[in-house]
Amino acid sequence: MKYDHTIFLSLKYLGGCILVVGLIYGLISGQSDDGFIFSNMLLWWFGSITSGMLLIGLSEIVKLLNESNKEKQQPN
Repeated sequence: MKYDHTIFLSLKYLGGCILVVGLIYGLISGQSDDGFIFSNMLLWWFGSITSGMLLIGLSEIVKLLNESNKEKQQPN
């Protein structure tokens, strides 16, 4: 089934972008002159995974509500 709901797609792609950018930036921010700092990396990873998954989950809720609304509008 094709979902052309723009809010669903934009939230899903935004969540995916936050995941990818946060994971990459976590690796970059962990690098230091003194070596690799895992706390900086884990901080960025935790934040990006949390916010990215929340947006992806919200997009799934929007998709399910859209499907439910379409089912209710169909005449029986």
